[in-house]
Amino acid sequence: MALDGLEAKFEECALKEPFDEACDSANVNSPYGERLLQPDQIRLLTIVRDTDTLRLIVTAHKFYDDLEYDAVSYVWGAAEASINVPCNGGNLTVTPTVFEMLQHLNPDRSCWLDSICINQQDVEEKAVQIPLMYRIYSLATFVVIWMGLPTPQSEQFMLGFSIALQMQMEREWNSMLDQGLQPSDLRPDLFRPDEPFWVGMIQICEHEWFRRLWTFQEAVLARQPVMLLGHLWLRFEEFLEFICEVWYRAGTYMQCWSRLLEMIEGLGGSGDQFQTLKKYRKEILSYGAVLIQNIPYLLHALRDRHVREPVDRAWAITGLLSDHLRSELEPEVDYSDNARVDFWETHMRFARTIIAAEQTLCLLTTPPTIEGRPQSSPSWCPALEGVPACLLLITGDWANHVSGQQYEQLLQ
Repeated sequence: MALDGLEAKFEECALKEPFDEACDSANVNSPYGERLLQPDQIRLLTIVRDTDTLRLIVTAHKFYDDLEYDAVSYVWGAAEASINVPCNGGNLTVTPTVFEMLQHLNPDRSCWLDSICINQQDVEEKAVQIPLMYRIYSLATFVVIWMGLPTPQSEQFMLGFSIALQMQMEREWNSMLDQGLQPSDLRPDLFRPDEPFWVGMIQICEHEWFRRLWTFQEAVLARQPVMLLGHLWLRFEEFLEFICEVWYRAGTYMQCWSRLLEMIEGLGGSGDQFQTLKKYRKEILSYGAVLIQNIPYLLHALRDRHVREPVDRAWAITGLLSDHLRSELEPEVDYSDNARVDFWETHMRFARTIIAAEQTLCLLTTPPTIEGRPQSSPSWCPALEGVPACLLLITGDWANHVSGQQYEQLLQ
């Protein structure tokens, strides 16, 4: 699927007039001007491409529920910001990852991009804007998931995905596997992707985006997530369904490629990441928030995801919690130097707020980690990162009446 095919849908979502222009060039050294964002404002980005140049326009908007824009979900990357891009009459220094991405985002759509739309040098602004991120991603018309530039193999996967999806939707693969049959022997004409297709799929699955903590929240909250790989795109919901339904059931098609099997084995248990994404997207859709009894599993499942700073382990999932919990936690957001150093205090306040606000000890079911606890961290505060010392097999069942407990799960 080419990006051109998505533009027709984009045209249905015309951007409303901005609340106010933020292109004030009074301060040419800063693309944000001298005025700070108000608590009810966000900035949106417009990309202007000329023949051989690129420039950016950042405008401030009243943040209301029917403001139309796309939010971008991506991995910042390890490289420092080093590329200057003209923005609002000044210069904005961006990372190579962001510069590459700007070449492929639709210039006809306004978008929200955290590294540009939040002044990363302003600690106070970050403290105000980060609690808004759950609304920014949940209210975006599209959430564009940037997966970088394609390799020859991942391009083969993107180009062949629609055919593979059609076969999966018809359940022809699954129905044969359910009968214990070998589809390749019974139906030589059945769609059998070649090796580059599967290698490309694994390359995408191994992308760092699937291992970041902030991107998990962004994908779970998205109304219409779209995966963008260079100029190729597909609907993330369909990709997720394909991985969860076909990936573990299609081994019959892959057993003749020893090299591919080595790659699959190297991918390990990362399939749990896709199942977790699917589970919580469904839960948010059904209930609007992660249920309180499922928070221990959420914390447990996300421990190995990466963050730039340990303090983010609390704030990167607050948007998945109930309105009541968010209202209690948002005043605690702190990105000061002290909060970054003593991040365990943030984790403690996060746990304490949940326990007090919900009047529950469910967080005590979160398994401990093999690493030592941060100094002064109390025993009732679960570690939000590290390698689990055991599996989480009981999620809230200890609080249920014995007759209602799942005996098989308890006995494990």
